[in-house]
Amino acid sequence: MSSPTANPTGKLAKLDALGLRDAFDVVVVCDGTRVRCKPHPDGFQAALDALAVPPARALMVGDRIDYDILPALELGMHAVRIRLGNHAGQEAAPAIVESDDPGVVWSHVLGRVATLPA
Repeated sequence: MSSPTANPTGKLAKLDALGLRDAFDVVVVCDGTRVRCKPHPDGFQAALDALAVPPARALMVGDRIDYDILPALELGMHAVRIRLGNHAGQEAAPAIVESDDPGVVWSHVLGRVATLPA
C-alpha cells in the first residue's frame, strides 16, 4: 500500500494520528521536480516502481476524479472513487462511466470506505 502526496508533513501527521503509518509500505513525496505532484501520474508511477507492482495489479482509491481517478486510469491502474468530503459532488469526466456494480471495479463509486469490496 502506498500514499503519494504533495503534502508530506500533513499526510504523515494524519497517518500518525490515526495510527496508520505502518499500514503503508511506501509514502511517495512529490517534490515537483523528480516526482511531479497529482494530477500528474508521476507519483503513482513512483509508488508502483517502489512496490514493484505493474499498473494492472494496482488499485487507486481516491475522492477526486481529476487528481486521483484519471491519472490512475491513464497509467492502466484500477480505480475506485469514494464519493465523500469536499469533492463528493464532482461530476465524472466523459471517459468514466460510473457504476454501483461492484463487478465494475475500475469505475466503482462508493459513498463510504466501508463498502469497498474485499
